[in-house]
Amino acid sequence: MVLQGGSDLLGYSKRFFRHLKRKNYSKETVIGYSKDLQKFGQFLEEIYESQILIEDVKKNDILDYMDFLREREGYRTNSILRHLATLKSFLKFLVQEHDLLENPAMKIQTPKHYTPLPEILEVDEVQSLLEEAKKISYFYYALFSFIYYTGTRITAARMLQKCHLNIKSQRVYFEYIKGGKRSPFATAPSFNSYYGEIS
Repeated sequence: MVLQGGSDLLGYSKRFFRHLKRKNYSKETVIGYSKDLQKFGQFLEEIYESQILIEDVKKNDILDYMDFLREREGYRTNSILRHLATLKSFLKFLVQEHDLLENPAMKIQTPKHYTPLPEILEVDEVQSLLEEAKKISYFYYALFSFIYYTGTRITAARMLQKCHLNIKSQRVYFEYIKGGKRSPFATAPSFNSYYGEIS
């Protein structure tokens, strides 16, 4: 991110990312926040030539940023709301940890939007998907089968290690739970909680 002059966004961003890592946020979440704050930095650079401190950012600046994402960047509502959520978390961190007087993003109400439920594949469609995956690679066949039969998320499946599988009891221990956070027993798998049955 190119930030020069009087902006302190870059320095605070690095502290925010260290904070997220200490809180065991997933690598994917940290990368997502990083990209969002980079986009916000580009906006500040264009509008203020980076000559603005975080403490001087006001509600109207964030509203202008949301308009910028919608009108200039062509972002859809869900993407804009994700950027707003990132700013709310970032500024909340600065209020709590670095004595920022207020979080201007918290004054912005979340726009109403409709998110349709995803379509569920039929059983025969899943079987067809698995058969096609097998033709490409047994790795993909095993991965998709595992995700389908356990109902886990792809990130949790991707981060499994051999020590988390118990073939004899047909159980698997998921070290990472929803949101990319580590489960309370992540450092010492005991196969007494957070299981998914292997069919």
